[in-house]
Amino acid sequence: GHVKEFSMTKYTGGMYPEEFTFKYPKVGEDNAIVTVHIYNLGDKKTTKVETGTETDIYFPRIKWTNDPNQLVVFRMNRHQNHLELLLTDAKTGSTKLLLEEKSKYYVDIHDNLTFLKNGTQFIWTSEKSGFNHIYLHDMGDKETRVLTKGDFDVTNFYGIDEERNMIFYQAAATSPMERHLYCLDLKKDKTRQLTKGNGQHSAQFSKTFDYFVNNHSSANEPYEFTVKDHKGKVLRTIENNS
Repeated sequence: GHVKEFSMTKYTGGMYPEEFTFKYPKVGEDNAIVTVHIYNLGDKKTTKVETGTETDIYFPRIKWTNDPNQLVVFRMNRHQNHLELLLTDAKTGSTKLLLEEKSKYYVDIHDNLTFLKNGTQFIWTSEKSGFNHIYLHDMGDKETRVLTKGDFDVTNFYGIDEERNMIFYQAAATSPMERHLYCLDLKKDKTRQLTKGNGQHSAQFSKTFDYFVNNHSSANEPYEFTVKDHKGKVLRTIENNS
């Protein structure tokens, strides 16, 4: 038939790699028909999610909200320039449109969908302005606030500290050739740059956003690893590679 198999090598943590295959359609052939289902562990019943009659589509992500009865399903057309986030009732499978992204060319898929603890808002990143920025929406698909602005891209969204009302992200704000870390105070609407020194900065944050490990390098400097607090103060140098 019309289905080929593609072979790859993967490492599963053991001493030796393993080979696995997956199927994909030949060019011009139909994609496999995919559906989304919710299985209830309590009553052992399966509910099919209502995703429409069009079957030539993709479901690149599914994600639970903070409400155990609400699931979000990403639905994307085959051209990959129209993305819909469907808010699903886990009990009935019924859906309603939560957010929609359209582009003449392509809509990027990411994992930056973050639901706030208040249950009424979520954070989303989008390239709809021509640059990738962070937006705050309510659960009714109403954009309530543009959190970052400017002729630059947010290159990584690290998350939100809801106790301090701060979001942390990486951006190419100073130069397309550099990456710095930033903190936005949502109450004061003020942005603070957390990193110094030319080059590339990235981070791994603690769960509470009290601390982060800052990875820094440049064309003339090897990697340096430091521990900082949420204000950007250096607490400890792990390795400076001097």
